[in-house]
Amino acid sequence: MNSVNMFTMNRDISNKQQSHLGVILVAHEMKGSYRVFVMLNTEPGLDEKVSEQLLKFKEVTEVHFISGIYDLLVVVEASLRGRAIFTTIQEISQLLIQRIRKINGVRDTNTLLPFLSLIKDTGK
Repeated sequence: MNSVNMFTMNRDISNKQQSHLGVILVAHEMKGSYRVFVMLNTEPGLDEKVSEQLLKFKEVTEVHFISGIYDLLVVVEASLRGRAIFTTIQEISQLLIQRIRKINGVRDTNTLLPFLSLIKDTGK
């Protein structure tokens, strides 16, 4: 995945605003893959079994046990492969989310689609 300076990606953020943030921001171009976050509610006591099933999906890269109104946070990476991003997101919502909802123990899902992702450049 290629990285570009945040200023190049979003010219609305001035140099002053960037330095005020105290970190170097890097935005990933949406070539190759796109991350989607899915929050899940599970039946009581079934969160571990649900997480094991989720990790069997090739698109699922991470599963986090979280506090709050949701039990799990799932990170999904969708391959764009030259397709329009909205086509890919539509495929995720129609295919993958339907598969996730069929897992025994999944009560509810909430899908978050980021429009811009920022990461801290740690120089590693």
